[in-house]
Amino acid sequence: MNYDLINLETVDSTNAFLKQHLKVNKVYRPLVCVTQRQTAGYGQRQRAWLTNAQSCIFSIAYPLVQGDPIAPSLSLKLAISLHRSLTQLVPESLWLKWPNDLYDLQGKVAGILIEVAKTSEAQSCLIIGIGINRHALLSAQRQVGASALSYFDTEDLLALLMQNLSSLVMQQHDYDYWALHDYLSLGEAVSLISHDNATIQKQGLYQGIDNDGSAKIDTGQSELMRLSSGWSIRKRSEKAKSLSG
Repeated sequence: MNYDLINLETVDSTNAFLKQHLKVNKVYRPLVCVTQRQTAGYGQRQRAWLTNAQSCIFSIAYPLVQGDPIAPSLSLKLAISLHRSLTQLVPESLWLKWPNDLYDLQGKVAGILIEVAKTSEAQSCLIIGIGINRHALLSAQRQVGASALSYFDTEDLLALLMQNLSSLVMQQHDYDYWALHDYLSLGEAVSLISHDNATIQKQGLYQGIDNDGSAKIDTGQSELMRLSSGWSIRKRSEKAKSLSG
């Protein structure tokens, strides 16, 4: 897929930059903003997005066809596309954690933040922020359960990723791919944390991904609980960690 590129040495946030850019500029195809240093990056719920000088940081403004709905499974599709791309560039084994994080054996290596913005002509665009840890980590990153990948070239990753993003629709083979690389095992004991109130927790057994992209949890009730993006899942064995992106 062809795309345009903006390369910045320093920016507050690549997502914020693209949202401002779209207010005065038209986009006819995906626009990627890459930076060497991000001073005010943010993740879900505006939590700080921790990066360092080795981090791979970029955002994509992806134009949407007018009238097309945003599928609930979009987060999964983006994570799968990133996973497919990274595994061609690094030796580490990587896993997919619902809804759109990537983990290796030591912890979280990549996160995705999805927002929606409009151009000056009211065209809707996805703003897809991606942060990937490359060696070495800051102590603050280790404290929240982060891990890091071997070095890879950002341009190589973008070339692969944009090919994999030629379609944002989840197909059956994508669900099969997720199941093959799922960070959580079927029947594994997990804790659930509500984003609205982090003190609210539930316990259950992970039952995989539903066709609408939700995570299925057996909480002992008559019906499975289906999680939306308003929840996070942790392995029961994990220590409490920050929910930052």
